[in-house]
Amino acid sequence: CAPVRTRAQRLQEFEHISFEAAEHKVREDDKRRTDFFQLYYKVAWTNPAVYDLCINTARVDVSTAVDIVKAAHAQVAAAS
Repeated sequence: CAPVRTRAQRLQEFEHISFEAAEHKVREDDKRRTDFFQLYYKVAWTNPAVYDLCINTARVDVSTAVDIVKAAHAQVAAAS
C-alpha cells in the first residue's frame, strides 16, 4: 500500500478532482477499511503480516507490480 499522499495524487488524476478531495476520499476509505478489518478479523489492515504479498506501489510501478503478482501466483500454483 502506498502512502496517503501517493494514493491521493493517483486518485486526483484518475477522478479529475482536487488533491484535497482526493485525500479526503483516501482517508475515508482507510477509515472504512480499518473499521471493517477490526470488526470482522480483529487485525489492523495496515499490518503487512496479514497478507501473503504486500507491494508498496509508491516504489514500484504498476507494470512491475503486475509482474511480481504473476510470479508469486506461478510459484504458488506450481507448489499446489
